Amino acid sequence: MAKGNHNSPAVVTAYLGTISDAGVFPVFNLPKRFVMESVKLLDQAGIAADNTNYVTLTLKTGATSIAVLDTRAANNGAVTAVVAKAFTLDAAYNGEEAEPLPAGDYTLTYAEGGTGTTTAAVLQLCGYWK
Repeated sequence: MAKGNHNSPAVVTAYLGTISDAGVFPVFNLPKRFVMESVKLLDQAGIAADNTNYVTLTLKTGATSIAVLDTRAANNGAVTAVVAKAFTLDAAYNGEEAEPLPAGDYTLTYAEGGTGTTTAAVLQLCGYWK
């Protein structure tokens, strides 16, 4: 018998589509606390690791940054087409003893350099309900 929710993983998914203009987008509402194990981006076309043409995605609750993906070569690097690319998680919400994400609304801040863009992209929040 399982003693925790580790054996009952959950994936919260948000369809981002194709984004080519900077902005803040609502992605999901968590009805209760959630222990985050990973945040991933899947992109249909992929995004090159490029310091001129790049994408930066920041998952937030209010003003608090939860996870970031930056496709510049010196940061997270390229996103391969149709292969999940992990975000860098904020230290407060990362690890076995991490603070659960609070219930509430979450947004994704999208910034780009040059001709950076997402194509039929999907955001995945993986973990379990607390």
